[in-house]
Amino acid sequence: MHPITSIAGVVCAGALGIALMGCGGSAAPATTSASGAATSASSPAVSAPASSAAAASSAAAPASSAAASSGAIIGQKAPGTYTANGSTTVSGGKAQIQALDTLKWQPNTIIATPGEQVSLSIQNSGSTAHDFTSPALKVSATAIPAGKTVSVSFTAPSQAGTYQFWCSVPGHAAAGMVGEVVVK
Repeated sequence: MHPITSIAGVVCAGALGIALMGCGGSAAPATTSASGAATSASSPAVSAPASSAAAASSAAAPASSAAASSGAIIGQKAPGTYTANGSTTVSGGKAQIQALDTLKWQPNTIIATPGEQVSLSIQNSGSTAHDFTSPALKVSATAIPAGKTVSVSFTAPSQAGTYQFWCSVPGHAAAGMVGEVVVK
């Protein structure tokens, strides 16, 4: 066999190994047989699926904390990514958060009980206008002008779960101005 053909076979076998790694298959190194043909050190293996959905979700789920989302989103999902940034618990029907110029809510997780009437005070002490939007909580865009404090009222849903809210000013949610109301 020509040396270039042998090298090409090893390169192709190596590329196949890399491709199989990306799909969960075997990445056994390629070797060259006495005849010069590329062979695999072992036969390709296919990854078996996780034995249960619980095993799959626990392996993929990050460690949780009190401020982290409690699970799957109920209702409309925000157009940006939620990243936990502290939490507050509704007490006496009231909670407070801030809308920051850094395009974040502080804190951005609100813990409520099912059916609880919530009066949320949102302070915007910065110079950037924001709003509070949550179709899942039946709150349409409520303006929060720069330097003002606004109150938003809603009833926590009777179904336990996680409901998102965000700032719908263009680019704000995409930059991370997303929060969650966790009903439990």
